[in-house]
Amino acid sequence: MDQKERRAGARRAAARGLAGTLAEADMLVSRGRASEAVALLTRALLRRPVGRDEEARLRLLRGHALWLAGRVRPGQDEVRRGLAQASHPLTRARGLETMALLAWKGHEHDEARRLLGEALDIYEARDCPEGIARVLEKEAGLMRDGGRLSEALRIQERRLAIVSALPRADRVALARADRGSLLAALGRWQEARLELEAAAALFRELADPRETTRSAVARAAVDLAAGELGSARIALQRAREADGHGDPRSAGETLLVTADLHLAAGEPAASEAAAAEALGLFAAARDREGECRSRVRRVHALLALGRTEEAVGEGRRAARTAAPTRSDLVALSHIALGRALLRRDPAQARDAFDRALSSAHGRPVFEHAARLGRALGEGVGHDHPEVRGALAGLEAWGDRCVLASCLAEVREHLGVALVAEGPSVVASSDWRGASIMVDAAVALAAAGDWPARWAGSVRALRPALPWSRAALVEPRGWLLTAETGPCPLPAVDPARAAAGQSPAPQIMDLALVAPIDAGRALYLDRHEGQLGFSEGELALATELARLLAAHSSGDAPEADEPAGFPGLVAACPAMHELLRTVHRVATSEATVHLHGETGTGKERIAEAIHRCSARRGAFVAVNASSLSDELFESELHGHVKGAFTGAVADRDGHLAEAEGGTLFLDEVADLTPRAQAKLLRLLQAKEYRRLGESRLRRAEVRFVTAANVSLEERAEAGLLRKDLMYRLNRIVLTLPPLRERGPDIALLARRALRAEAARAGMPAPALPADVVRALEAHAWPGNVRELENEMGRLLLRAGRGPVRREHLSAPLLGAPPSGASPLKHAVFAFEREHIARALARHDGNRARTACALGLSRQALVAKINRLGISAAPPR
Repeated sequence: MDQKERRAGARRAAARGLAGTLAEADMLVSRGRASEAVALLTRALLRRPVGRDEEARLRLLRGHALWLAGRVRPGQDEVRRGLAQASHPLTRARGLETMALLAWKGHEHDEARRLLGEALDIYEARDCPEGIARVLEKEAGLMRDGGRLSEALRIQERRLAIVSALPRADRVALARADRGSLLAALGRWQEARLELEAAAALFRELADPRETTRSAVARAAVDLAAGELGSARIALQRAREADGHGDPRSAGETLLVTADLHLAAGEPAASEAAAAEALGLFAAARDREGECRSRVRRVHALLALGRTEEAVGEGRRAARTAAPTRSDLVALSHIALGRALLRRDPAQARDAFDRALSSAHGRPVFEHAARLGRALGEGVGHDHPEVRGALAGLEAWGDRCVLASCLAEVREHLGVALVAEGPSVVASSDWRGASIMVDAAVALAAAGDWPARWAGSVRALRPALPWSRAALVEPRGWLLTAETGPCPLPAVDPARAAAGQSPAPQIMDLALVAPIDAGRALYLDRHEGQLGFSEGELALATELARLLAAHSSGDAPEADEPAGFPGLVAACPAMHELLRTVHRVATSEATVHLHGETGTGKERIAEAIHRCSARRGAFVAVNASSLSDELFESELHGHVKGAFTGAVADRDGHLAEAEGGTLFLDEVADLTPRAQAKLLRLLQAKEYRRLGESRLRRAEVRFVTAANVSLEERAEAGLLRKDLMYRLNRIVLTLPPLRERGPDIALLARRALRAEAARAGMPAPALPADVVRALEAHAWPGNVRELENEMGRLLLRAGRGPVRREHLSAPLLGAPPSGASPLKHAVFAFEREHIARALARHDGNRARTACALGLSRQALVAKINRLGISAAPPR
């Protein structure tokens, strides 16, 4: 009897342990920590579960976690194995539910519906409301993917009613977040905002990170649609700072909305970078839907950068990636492709817009955008009913970013700026602002002399800001009160009167000053009897000041920006000589190797070589150090379907993407010996085969490589093949470190400060002379990247006030730790410089740096923090 009781007790303890493991793993999966869940469940399986059904439950959840972590085929196999072992009905239902999810994401929608139906029957027969809610969540997703948004909303509302009766606040928060996203897809923006705020409040009460990684990202998308860029920027910053625990899909979603934000804020380069990063994450997770949406964002960013041919190629890849079962992605990708083709082949553009229109399936935003694109492709006039009708439909839809983009498209192709007309869900004055700002921006950026462009912007903005006078002024005397932002100035001010200053007699009610930069401000005033400036008008004045800061110096490049090299600064002799060499080598087809410390701008110089060459294909950048032996050929050459486990479709490699262009291989000195041999063969023969394919292909690309270490030193140490070194060393360009670039430091600092200020939605402050001297005296071991980080910190510390020397980081102030003697000061400076250089040599990798310095990783991190070292993000 005692033995039986002991066995029974052991089984109960095992059951309790299994339940705890499953609950913990389920929590990890729900919070995006799939890799941790896999490790936990693997350990549990190795302990041999007490029964087949218990093992089945572990395998089902482990398969789901594997799939989420990007290991698609192993995940599918594990789920099938778990389903075959399941003996309890609820375990079988969970297996059917997971198989349905995999079928859905594999675009087998009919199979997914069948499996969900079977699972729902079991859950309803067993009265399992939590299982019913999970099935309804997936059914709503299927409906949404199929374009049946109203039906999806009804299912979501049924799901919300069920989970509200459960003692699981996190389930309620998730349901409300999903319902909010669906309301946004239906264009019901205010309802979506309220629902997402409620979800965020629930997550906040639970201290659940999904407050930022899920509901806040969805809320940022809604804020973008409303034109509230500042709110969206804050939400996305919080989402990026939250610990994502390596979930590529969650990080990818955040990056997609970030790309939209940058594009809406007039930062196309940052938008393209965010979209490219998202593309890499979704590709790693084998998420083709995410890849498609990332490519669409890249198309819009590339068009804004003027890189039309690259945009067309990316648009075609996006259209190929869109699964036929996802009609929304088909429409989205073909609209992007149509936009790119409008600039090259209007007939092909019309075909793309027709395909988008046929796939819209009643989604208003896609229908109106496709109709507008088709009309532009036909070359109709701006007053054509199709143009006016499409703009009216987009205005009624309510997404300001989409509307502004379409108005800009009309302005580019038809040469006029329109105000959309038609039924609107908000006050028309708010909507006119989007069109007016587009026209003002076009006027400021147009060709011609500065007075004509200034007058054009004033004329464009007059309907929104009906001022008496508008002038550019030097902010002296009482105008300095507006240096922190657009500031209404009352006509009667005792402080000004005491100083003997007074406004012109005709200014009776109000004047406004918005700062442009350290030396200029925008001054506006009104006549007697006019109303004061509203919040919307203050915002428009701020935007105009930002545009003035960007465009008032004319169309010619800045003095620090050499002709033909946009985005580069070259006031120092070393950079001038480097760019002259770039011009010379760009005309040849020889491989060029770039050598320079981390953060010196090797990729920018590689792009400059590409732009100066006769090649018109894409510029593709690849971090060679991330290419393992297994990934080298798959990533560079591509593969065919079935070439290896997980190769579920044909895939072009980086060589095909760079066809007719330039392939930039960064950190080439870190390649493994096997990868070095493969690269040497590729450089010599310029031929390759995709994995699983017998056909030999010609690599019609120009190679540019880079490293932050000497190739000769690597070869002497036996870490690099000498024959590869000789092949790469044919043409070597050495990039000067920032500390040797003298006048460039101040120019780069001002540029970085302007960019940081624009991202924060505030005017850029001036850099005082003592701050510039401190910057020029610093050694900058992290080079331009460290300088950009320092400018971001500087802006945060200064806020909206003037920049002062004490806002700089301690290392730039040259101050040793408190009470330090001269010897300690020297040791402090030497230790900081030595560690910073070691970090630069190892590309910011703290583990490798610690090993090279003979420290533990923890000791190195402590020194980095104590010494105030700025480095690349820790790896």
